[in-house]
Amino acid sequence: MATSPETTTTETRQFPSSQYVTITGIRKALWSAECIPCERTLRSWTYAGIIPSVKIGGRTYYDPLAVKLALESKRTRRAGK
Repeated sequence: MATSPETTTTETRQFPSSQYVTITGIRKALWSAECIPCERTLRSWTYAGIIPSVKIGGRTYYDPLAVKLALESKRTRRAGK
């Protein structure tokens, strides 16, 4: 019996759980065009350890599922207003 590869769905995008993408790819995979963070922000988050990454041959790659889970775990709500 054949099984389909696992996929994870964000609000508007689908991606395989084991596919690594570049910084441009992670921006397209996780955010819509209206609220996309700049590359500098993502690089700062990578350096600070907020989002996970893998360096291969001097390039940085991201697992979209791991980044999504990392950002969701860091999400907080303000008390009050």
